[in-house]
Amino acid sequence: MNRTISRLLAVAASAGVLTLLTAAPGLAEEPFRVGSHVEDRTSDAVLSTNADDVEAATERLAAETDLDLFVVYVDSFDGSTAQTWADETAVMSDLGVNDALLAVAVEDRAYSWSLDQGFPLTDSQVQRVAADAESYLASDDWSGAGVAFADGLREEATGGSGGSAIWWLLGGGVVVIIAVVVLRSWSRSRQRAGAPSRGDAPGRPGTPPPPPDSLEAQLARVPLPELEQRAGSALVALDDAVRSSEQELAFAEAQFGLQAIQEFRSTLDGAKKQLGEAFATQNRLESAASATSEAERRAQLIRILTLCDEADQALDDQAEGFAELRNVQARAPQALDEIEQRVQEITDTIGPAEHALGQLRATYPATALESVAKAPDQARQLLAAATEAVRAGRDRLAEEDRNGAVAYVRTAEDALGQAVALVESVHHGSLQLAEARSKLDPALASIRADLVDVERLAGHDSRVQGLLPRAHTAIEQAEAARESGDPIAALAEITGAEDALDDALAPHREEAESRQRAAAKIPAGLQRTEDLIRQVNAYIETHRGAIGPQARTRLADATDLLGQARSGQESDPARTIERINSSWQAASQARDLAHADVRRWEESHHDGGFGGGGYGGRSSYGRRGGSGVDVGSLILGGILGQTLGGGRGSGGGLGGFGGGFNGGFGGSRSRGGGGGFGGGFGGGGGRGRGGGGRF
Repeated sequence: MNRTISRLLAVAASAGVLTLLTAAPGLAEEPFRVGSHVEDRTSDAVLSTNADDVEAATERLAAETDLDLFVVYVDSFDGSTAQTWADETAVMSDLGVNDALLAVAVEDRAYSWSLDQGFPLTDSQVQRVAADAESYLASDDWSGAGVAFADGLREEATGGSGGSAIWWLLGGGVVVIIAVVVLRSWSRSRQRAGAPSRGDAPGRPGTPPPPPDSLEAQLARVPLPELEQRAGSALVALDDAVRSSEQELAFAEAQFGLQAIQEFRSTLDGAKKQLGEAFATQNRLESAASATSEAERRAQLIRILTLCDEADQALDDQAEGFAELRNVQARAPQALDEIEQRVQEITDTIGPAEHALGQLRATYPATALESVAKAPDQARQLLAAATEAVRAGRDRLAEEDRNGAVAYVRTAEDALGQAVALVESVHHGSLQLAEARSKLDPALASIRADLVDVERLAGHDSRVQGLLPRAHTAIEQAEAARESGDPIAALAEITGAEDALDDALAPHREEAESRQRAAAKIPAGLQRTEDLIRQVNAYIETHRGAIGPQARTRLADATDLLGQARSGQESDPARTIERINSSWQAASQARDLAHADVRRWEESHHDGGFGGGGYGGRSSYGRRGGSGVDVGSLILGGILGQTLGGGRGSGGGLGGFGGGFNGGFGGSRSRGGGGGFGGGFGGGGGRGRGGGGRF
């Protein structure tokens, strides 16, 4: 599988990679697939006879820990930032989550390291290691820098005593570029780890210690911050697995019908239920952080990890059967032909979407369009990637490599699905904005009627009077949004202001009137909130490679609250309105957090600077390799998010019910990956940590 993936990523990143692996290095070196732990591609062969020293240091690191280090020396980073160059090289090299990459450009006098979010050492620990290595770089001691970096990682991981197992209880994993394979590596760490001491057992005083092979025992010595990081990573990994499995199941339903997929649907529904419970637990932790003891917090984090692992395993258990059902290998030629046709059909829809977006920009402010502003461009890049995948898939068929062809089919199918969603998001956004604007006049009339009631019924009620400034501000915002401004935000604010007034006025109104007013507002409130949740969910789906657990947790909370509102609307209209407003607020927070995650992702993937990470030039979203494929759009969409490393997926290579690419039905194990569990998030668990500088 790893060989298949590496070929695909190599094609996606640069058509000239195979040439680079054998050709003499030039002054500017493009990212490439590393072939050994130490590579010197400099014009002057700066390692000379000292390469063995660096190799020996990496071997010590691997022998005493589960970490692995790859060290690369080149003349120049080819105009990229050091961080971007290191990350792209790690992607093309199929590094696992327990792998780190150190890249040094001797002529640029710049260096960078690339780490997964789940790397078990803290940033400060890695920075200490790097500071030591940089002192060697500054004096042109190239081999000394590599040795210092490898030995420094080993000492930090073992506490200076060599081989401590605690870091692997922490579930570490040093980097891989795009890979959220946290659940797989966690299971591995559970098998490796030993039982904690009686005094370390979690739980209430006086309770017996957990069994040595239990999850509680495995995690008893893990520091709480690391446990929190693992839980966030597990949520992201399972959420991505569920989303991809849902998409894969839709393909199968269209091909074989409902009856053939019932067992898989049942498994997926069970995983969704467990994911919902895990998100709800995470939400309770975040809501009551200051009031929760460490023991309680630890117990709830372990509950999240248990739920995620069980759901992940259930999906994986169905992977082989699903691969047999779809049998993509047998129909790969037909599938590639169909994809090629669909690319052209979807391409024809981008022009109208761009035209619609232009009209929206002329009417609404940028803040109202952030979720769709880049949708046509991203869709176009995904279609280009799908086209290249079709070409590469046919090449694999010509070589009688069906497994490799299936990998490209999966990638292209996922790219097409996201491209369609992105195009549709523009038109849906246009309809939602127009609908919100049409509702502003009725909303204004309604809140003004409340203001009349304030004067009539509650002129001396301090609570009611205290709400009037918000109401007047909301009215001004809504009046402005009828011509310009964000009508969705204005409608939300005026609705919230009116609901607050209605709640305060309820004691002054007859009970029947209050109940009737609340019931009358429920349908519109439900629809408005459902539209927002749908919009945020679609945004996360098409940008999941960049979005972490906070946004996903808020979205899950919003969905749960909306369900509660629907179920209680007949019995308690006032309580239903409260839940609708809470759901809207949670969905709004999810949207804002998701936008912030994507902005950080885009900023961290900018090219053009040198050394210490000056940013400029073009973003790597839209960045093309020699083949013309935009790797950034595949990463952003999560299509190349969990593809690296091993895995036990069936159906050959990356195909089947588990894919290898983020597409496919299955959990993290069948969907590809390797390395240690417990990474953080950002980029869907991909590379989001690194550093470097000038020397």
